[in-house]
Amino acid sequence: MPSDDEYANATANLERVGWSVDYVFTHEVPRNGMCDALLWDWEIEGRDPDTTELDGFLQYVDERLDSDRLKMWYAGHYHTDQLIIDESHCVLYQEVVPLGCEPLGR
Repeated sequence: MPSDDEYANATANLERVGWSVDYVFTHEVPRNGMCDALLWDWEIEGRDPDTTELDGFLQYVDERLDSDRLKMWYAGHYHTDQLIIDESHCVLYQEVVPLGCEPLGR
């Protein structure tokens, strides 16, 4: 889990660029990016998607990002490839995708 200093550093860097980035790479997806398949995985793990600080932070970041500029948010926690959540969020595991290209599952 990130420390308070790491959350502050991430926020400061995003503020510095006006919350406008092309790509985001995280282990977990933001809360609003969880489709039914991901929520099922959380139930298997015995987790509540509304309880972790990191999930809340990623949701905050996702809501603040310039959605017109964001090309893709990549996450890998779910150990699956080609899980397309929506037009700007996907889960990759072993698939290698050159930046600017869509995952094979698109």
